[in-house]
Amino acid sequence: MLMLLFSEEPIAWPAASLRHLRFTIPGMIRISKVELELLEQYWERVMMRCVLQPAVNLELLEITGSGLRSGDALCFDGLQAQLATFPRLATLSLRNIIWENDTSGKGDMVPLDFIVRHQKTLKKLELHNCAINVDPKAPTHYWADIYKRLANAMTGLVDLKVEIKLNEVKVPYVYYSKDSHTDTKYLKKDDLKDGDLGRDALALEEFMAIIKSRGMGGDSEF
Repeated sequence: MLMLLFSEEPIAWPAASLRHLRFTIPGMIRISKVELELLEQYWERVMMRCVLQPAVNLELLEITGSGLRSGDALCFDGLQAQLATFPRLATLSLRNIIWENDTSGKGDMVPLDFIVRHQKTLKKLELHNCAINVDPKAPTHYWADIYKRLANAMTGLVDLKVEIKLNEVKVPYVYYSKDSHTDTKYLKKDDLKDGDLGRDALALEEFMAIIKSRGMGGDSEF
């Protein structure tokens, strides 16, 4: 009933006037196959067709995962990768999102592709408590690579905030498998190669320096 209610075409009318949009991606761990199919249908028929695609005037977008708690990991996966390109998007905030490989064969990180698509308009980017999903069957991506790619591509970016809370055990890399429905497992510092976190920190520092050179500045809590 809910899907039928919101899948009516008139919902697209107010969506076209949206300037700011904030939403949370529902958790997909420990749900049945039927529930997962319903969520996928809701995303495609309601969020994509009726809300996001018509929101051509969107200037601010904030996407939040429901958390990185054990058993409730949130990946920015293929469903979210179908987000439209918003021609006026100036501010993007990603919170509590796990980055992972694009399964379409492009070989890129899904959120990275979405961000770079907005390189002509994006002025402000915020990354709060995001982590990278380490797939043992594919090459591992590192934050250093992502920061360097963004620094090269996002030439119009003038405001950057990166907040990644670390401690002796927790690092911004996780192992998470939707296929096996296992809990999120944070990698430990000992699980990474020597210097990996140092390279990440250096790449972020260089990225921040580029932003500051444009007259606005950046804010890092790595």
